Amino acid sequence: MISYRSIRLLPVILCNIPAFAFSFVTLTCQPSVTGILNEDTKLPCTLKSELTLNSIDIELFKIGKDGKTETVFNSTVNGVHDRIKLLHPGSPDVSLVIQSTQLSDYGMYRYYLESAAGHKCCKIELNVKAPYSLPKMSLLQNITRRIRSMDLICETTGYPLAQIHWFDYNKLNLTANAKIHSVLTPGGLFNVTSILHIKVMETALADSYTCAVYDLEQNAIVVQKHFPNMPTTNHQSREKKSKVLTAVFVIVGALAIGIIILTVQRYRRTIYSAVRRESEMQWLAERSSTILQL
Repeated sequence: MISYRSIRLLPVILCNIPAFAFSFVTLTCQPSVTGILNEDTKLPCTLKSELTLNSIDIELFKIGKDGKTETVFNSTVNGVHDRIKLLHPGSPDVSLVIQSTQLSDYGMYRYYLESAAGHKCCKIELNVKAPYSLPKMSLLQNITRRIRSMDLICETTGYPLAQIHWFDYNKLNLTANAKIHSVLTPGGLFNVTSILHIKVMETALADSYTCAVYDLEQNAIVVQKHFPNMPTTNHQSREKKSKVLTAVFVIVGALAIGIIILTVQRYRRTIYSAVRRESEMQWLAERSSTILQL
């Protein structure tokens, strides 16, 4: 007697027997697909046949790590199974769509199509990604008597595991000087934190630093954030204040000297005018006396 389990395994058995795989239909599926967390993911498949097909049955199996298969979609069940559905029923486009893709959907699938003209199987690998968030950056200052040190902290969340790289304003890679660790969140995402320790001498200038999330699969930076406003040390603050005060003293001194010079000039003019008037008065008096004598 044939059991129900034997019937359910029949599509898997047929897929692995070449003699049964020959048919008048051609099934083509994209072998590798990448889905985005919480978004719909399409599993592209197309069907070609030399015969007219009145009906087809589609079944999608998920292959576990132990090799066991689990049916996750069956077109005979009203065309919908959980979050997976046939995108265009009755069309040569026999693509499936996984709604609201989750990290648990990651894995290898076997797409099985059966019709009166024959059957076909295709394997599809589904990868799932969660784009990393814009890094959160914070600063921790450690001040001693001679040396000021800073810890730049960069934190981001996503999937799969990524690296955090550090760059200064000269685009020099400082990643080797940083400490990085990651934890798995309850939602299955990776929370990655990197700490860059900087020793700032009293004569050092404030720089701009960049925290960049590096995708190992894409071999590229996917998101980054700048830390443009580095706080200055106390010495730098005192130096700036000293320069400002010096400038103020120079301006005030110049104004004071200008006022003194102007006052002296006015005093000299006043003295000169008084002496001249006195001389003129004396000359007029002498002339008047001479005229009277004549």
